[in-house]
Amino acid sequence: LSFPLASRKIRELPPRVLGSIPCLRRLAAMDDFDESGDLDIDEIQSQKITLLEYDAAYDEEADASQLDLWKSFKSSSGLGSLLHKQKKEKGICPLCRNAVTSGSHVCTFTEWRIREAEKGEAVRHEGNAHFRAGRYEAAVTAYSQALKHSPHDPKLLSNRAAAYTALGQPKKALEDSDDVIRLAPSWCKGYFRKAHLHKSARDWSAAANVYELALQHCSNPEDQKQAKRFLGAARARAQIRDRVQSFPQSLCRTVLEALWKERVEAGMHVVEDPVECERRLKQAEAKKTDGNAEVGRKAWVAAQECYTEALKLVDFCPPEPSENLVRLEVALLLNQALCEGQSGRHEAAAKICNQILKIDPRNVKARFRRASALCDIQDYDAALEDLEVALAFESGDVALHSLRQKLVAKRQQAQKKERTQCARMLSAA
Repeated sequence: LSFPLASRKIRELPPRVLGSIPCLRRLAAMDDFDESGDLDIDEIQSQKITLLEYDAAYDEEADASQLDLWKSFKSSSGLGSLLHKQKKEKGICPLCRNAVTSGSHVCTFTEWRIREAEKGEAVRHEGNAHFRAGRYEAAVTAYSQALKHSPHDPKLLSNRAAAYTALGQPKKALEDSDDVIRLAPSWCKGYFRKAHLHKSARDWSAAANVYELALQHCSNPEDQKQAKRFLGAARARAQIRDRVQSFPQSLCRTVLEALWKERVEAGMHVVEDPVECERRLKQAEAKKTDGNAEVGRKAWVAAQECYTEALKLVDFCPPEPSENLVRLEVALLLNQALCEGQSGRHEAAAKICNQILKIDPRNVKARFRRASALCDIQDYDAALEDLEVALAFESGDVALHSLRQKLVAKRQQAQKKERTQCARMLSAA
């Protein structure tokens, strides 16, 4: 900074500033100086403590222009920002820079901003109509056009993110969600949109992180409550995902060998003759076919008898681990669990599914049937856990999602009934 300019800026500071800081007082009083000289900023930096002390005692009723000037000086730790700060000019509008004459002044800049906002709002309503009608591409076009008029509107970006999500373009939707969070960090919609995209990608850890950010920045009580609920669900699913990753592959060589060894050591009958093993497998397949025919006629008892006979035929150990034998056994147990559930014996159906999942913990159909049985005996939490594990393997299965919605509704009804009963007991007491 040159001395003339620095000295002039310093003289514009409030008198109390100049009186409390010796360094600035000496600079303001300088009349004879070298035009080519530079201002010694280090001396001003040394008065930092004095600046902070003065800030606490500054008169809040000081002139507004002086206060702004003082704040600029304090925040800059020097005089750099003062050089670029524009002084208020009397008779000039600070927005449109046009002359202000007597009477009212029509600011052209403000008028332009209002017109642009109105145009953007009109196009936004058009985009909303397209979105409600399912015309998502037209909605994206309308929201993009509205953003040309209001490029920093978080609502427009949020709506376009929803349209991109409906079109199956998660990358663009994620970019818009990030922009919403940047422009409106205290608005929950940006966080929820981003978390929904992570959940759709089955990235529960990332979704949980987004909900944590929402809890930190969104102060609305309803938003906080919703974010806490979503955060708990995301964390639970992240734990389930981590658990299922440790499951062995379905009926892999290691699993088959371990199962065969366990059964031999338990004393199960071993059939050494390969021809006899093949004969038993064919007979069991025939019985399974008969049982399937009975299931088609909804003759559950007759079907159960066929499956039971087939299971007796495969109740042996071959000379070496056999994948065909184990797959047939699992299929028969699954069908048997179906018959037990349709006959109203839900606990028996759940026990059969336990046997299947011990052999193959990744079996989605066994998880589904055990969840159905647990739902019927009102063990909703265990049933939901089974469904979450199944969804970790088959996230797009419609039957799994349908049963999950049913379970959630039933659990809510049970909880509401329990609360009502507790309230009655307390009121009676």
